[in-house]
Amino acid sequence: MYRKPSIGLLGLMTDGYEPIFPGINDQQLRYADELIKTLSPVADISFAGLGLNRGEIERIVKQYNREEVDGILVVLFTYSHGNYIVSALKYNHLPLAMAIVQPDQEVLDGWVELDLTRNQGVHGAQDNANAIIRSGRNLEIFAGNRHEKPFVDFVEDFAKAADDAHHGRVARGVLVF
Repeated sequence: MYRKPSIGLLGLMTDGYEPIFPGINDQQLRYADELIKTLSPVADISFAGLGLNRGEIERIVKQYNREEVDGILVVLFTYSHGNYIVSALKYNHLPLAMAIVQPDQEVLDGWVELDLTRNQGVHGAQDNANAIIRSGRNLEIFAGNRHEKPFVDFVEDFAKAADDAHHGRVARGVLVF
């Protein structure tokens, strides 16, 4: 019987945006729901909330490792400091992938600073990817349009590989990562 791989979605943001843009956290939670819906045909996606600061990121990573999801998909929902993820990696034994995607695919007439902020996760992607890689972790990276098939294909490939690695660890009784 086929079991869809399970992936934990680690949605990163900086907690300082909500006071400036009231409601931005709710908007980005809706964005998370859209990503989960898009990816649901290829993986069971867990979402433990927004990683707004170092403590929340650590909590989420620990939760995903306790739940034994097959891997973690990192998505920058707005800018997030790369140093926030470093301490969380101490608690992680799961494969990691990063998807550099954003809510909107084009800059429209009438964009305001909130629109720019909601779509600026790409600015934190390099910072976070660098922090992950410098910590000695492997990281698969996708950059592109979340509405196109290559995004879903990337997540499906990552999820299947993470699932295989998870079952290999279980069969041998040792950690591979």
